[in-house]
Amino acid sequence: MSRLVSSELRTLHRKVQKLDRRLATTLLPGKVKPGSQDLEKRTVRLILGTDAQGKEVLSPPVRWQQQGAGTLKIHAVPADNEQMMLTSQSGTIGAGSSAQWATYDQDHSPPSNKDTEAVIEFATGARWTIEKTRQRLAAENVHVDANNVTLGGEGGQKVARVGDMVQVGAGSSAGLWPIVTGSDIVSAT
Repeated sequence: MSRLVSSELRTLHRKVQKLDRRLATTLLPGKVKPGSQDLEKRTVRLILGTDAQGKEVLSPPVRWQQQGAGTLKIHAVPADNEQMMLTSQSGTIGAGSSAQWATYDQDHSPPSNKDTEAVIEFATGARWTIEKTRQRLAAENVHVDANNVTLGGEGGQKVARVGDMVQVGAGSSAGLWPIVTGSDIVSAT
């Protein structure tokens, strides 16, 4: 009987160790391995640590999590050395694992520290700031594709372009004339 109890205790001990290992690998912090982003497969490799010889321990290529199945679809590629979390619900790192966005750190600071705004910022410096009473889009160039553009609210005056014809109602220039000059920084087709 004593042998049976000892054998069962050893078996239970091994099972608990396996479960502890699997539980420990359900969430692993890591940094994006520079150059590991595969845009076609939407996978990335994470640096999970280093081994005894100082060599990087890498995750297999795993898909990064993205908002993208509902009414809001976002495409954003993890940056080199960006902090992420490797998640494996089963505790076994493999095909079911994914890389989730983690928090900001010393390598990647947040685009704002104000509680009154939401900010979307791209690596090039383009920035969209959303506040309660206003929004601001800052970029080198802004291109708007739309059938109708309203600036400053509904019901505003129409905007004319260079080349559009305008009716001058009085004076020596009375008649239909083309607009010959316009803004240096705003254009329309």
